[in-house]
Amino acid sequence: MGAFIYGVSLQWKLDIRSKTLLITCYIVPLLFFGIMGGIFTSVIPGAGDTLIQSMTVFGVTMGALIGLPPSLVEIYGSDNKKV
Repeated sequence: MGAFIYGVSLQWKLDIRSKTLLITCYIVPLLFFGIMGGIFTSVIPGAGDTLIQSMTVFGVTMGALIGLPPSLVEIYGSDNKKV
């Protein structure tokens, strides 16, 4: 468990130093969360009760998918069928 916590903290420090990852994986989902949350609550005032939970899940998922290394995307996103 200690190695996992060390790995997560090291990855966090490296992500904060990289401006590309900081913008792509952290700032873009947070901006999306803020903008779409403002739009949804202005259109449907009662949506505030469930909006935070659903937008948090979406923001975390969006940040995780955007932050995948291209090699993983190529491996799992392509058809591995042999003709």
